Amino acid sequence: MTNKICTIFSLLLLFGFPQTSAAADSGDIFFSNHTTEKEIISGKTPTGVVLWTHEDGNGGIAISLDQPPMKSFKKATNYCKSLRQGNRYAGEWHLPTLLEFFPIDKMQGHIIDGRRLEHINDRLKNIRGAQRLKNEYYLTSTNNGSSAVAVNPFTGDIKEVPLKKRLYFRCVTGF
Repeated sequence: MTNKICTIFSLLLLFGFPQTSAAADSGDIFFSNHTTEKEIISGKTPTGVVLWTHEDGNGGIAISLDQPPMKSFKKATNYCKSLRQGNRYAGEWHLPTLLEFFPIDKMQGHIIDGRRLEHINDRLKNIRGAQRLKNEYYLTSTNNGSSAVAVNPFTGDIKEVPLKKRLYFRCVTGF
């Protein structure tokens, strides 16, 4: 038994201990190979920016880089379903639910964190072709069949809007 432990320890020293990837954080760059990094990496294609993560940093929601023109609920939903960025294929992006886009349950004390959104916007500003979030209402997929829920992530204002009303929206993907 002692010999096996010594052999395993020797192999770990020789080949190195297994490396675990760092946990993702809000504002990290999301790449087409489904990885996240703090900075843009040469040779990797950015496809989004991490909006929020689970408490342990393993998984979360990334927003798309582009800010499409305002659309109705149906057109926004279809746009996101057909969006393809990098290796994220059509069907992997979707119009977010209210809690995906504005994760009240993940905000400490339910306080709007403008610094987090500005950090995300700073990251978006530094990626070629990406557009920043606006201080406007955004459509979510949360709806009751005749109206949808829209949220301004900067102010926390939430309102019900007719499905035909054209508003800004942002596609998201889980990771």
